[in-house]
Amino acid sequence: MIQKTVEGDVSNPRVNFFSISIFLFFLIFGWKVKYFDLSVFVPFILLPFVVRRASISFPFFLFFLLLSILFVYQLSVQVFNDSFDVEPLGRILRSIFVVFIVGVFCSSMDCRDLIKVLRILIVVIVMHAVFIIVTAFSLPLAELASSLSGNERFRWMRSSGLLAGFDIAGFITIIGILLLTSRASFFSDGMGKFMGVVILFFAACFASRVTMMFAGILFFLYVGRLVFFGKLGGGAKISILFASVFLCYFAFTWFLKVLDVTFSLGVVDVSSAEVEVITSIFSAQREGGFLWAHMFFLPDNLFGVFFGVGSEPGNSDVGYVREIFRYGVVGLVFVIVTHLLFLLFCFSGKRKFFSSLEFKLAFVLLLFILVLTFKNNYLLVRGVFPCFVLISYCLGCLFKRSAGFGRV
Repeated sequence: MIQKTVEGDVSNPRVNFFSISIFLFFLIFGWKVKYFDLSVFVPFILLPFVVRRASISFPFFLFFLLLSILFVYQLSVQVFNDSFDVEPLGRILRSIFVVFIVGVFCSSMDCRDLIKVLRILIVVIVMHAVFIIVTAFSLPLAELASSLSGNERFRWMRSSGLLAGFDIAGFITIIGILLLTSRASFFSDGMGKFMGVVILFFAACFASRVTMMFAGILFFLYVGRLVFFGKLGGGAKISILFASVFLCYFAFTWFLKVLDVTFSLGVVDVSSAEVEVITSIFSAQREGGFLWAHMFFLPDNLFGVFFGVGSEPGNSDVGYVREIFRYGVVGLVFVIVTHLLFLLFCFSGKRKFFSSLEFKLAFVLLLFILVLTFKNNYLLVRGVFPCFVLISYCLGCLFKRSAGFGRV
């Protein structure tokens, strides 16, 4: 792989589980302390302790350059519209730092190290999922987490862990399920892996309705593959099957009731007490309208639609709406193409990679980001963006190793 190298050997020993765990934990779940963004500050400080040499691989160099162009473009849009807003600039600037940090971190490692990184990433995500579950049933602990994350909407049976939004927290659990249930051999099948998937599944259920649905589908597919095609013993398969049926029954029943109350369907028998509980946890459809429909709108003029107005609307959670308000359709397309180019360059080589397991897994992750942005924003956001950058590059290196490209 082409290396845009800033050579300068770091005389640190090989990275270990503890240092990488801390690095990845803050990279994904780091919170803000006044003006210090710990998701950038702590990983940057830890870089000398987790790398062996300073270098930047070409995919990161290209991503860094394109995001820098986006930053200048966003600033120009704000100057033109005379509407300076620090948040859109800050999220791009944070993304630039993330690309640099992850680039230096990953470019210093070989494929065997990157496999370990993905395994540790899965462990860190599962640990945070445990925290989501615990805080969903402990309001005092949820209040403590809220003081760190800034999410003041904590309530019983719903939690975002250390992240500021329920949807983002749920999406991170989806990423964990995708990695853990993939056919890539990060961990061998067994009860430990199954319990990890169960924890992620339950954490998704306590985050948001959309992630609850996706987590349920992935969990169902994983159990089916494990029971019918797995290499476990008969006793283990029967135990997993019975446990899964039990869990899916209650989760599916709960999801149907949430769906019925949310959209006022009236097709499921829900008691008044359950209606009160569900409406206290989730929002419900407005009478005579469709939930979230009022959040889909565009800037007032055509110029604003194409080039943006420099700031995001305060009354919409829809990702694409917020993106268009920031830098228009032009900026939105630029961001999507930038993600796609990074992904392609991570896998680029002489051998076709489109049919490889690693590329399919990375592409599904990007597809999830693009699809779910119709509900909430997942482009260049805290937690999700570092996962995309890290996972795409690591999977690209694993593919190149399997294709016999040598060191990448």
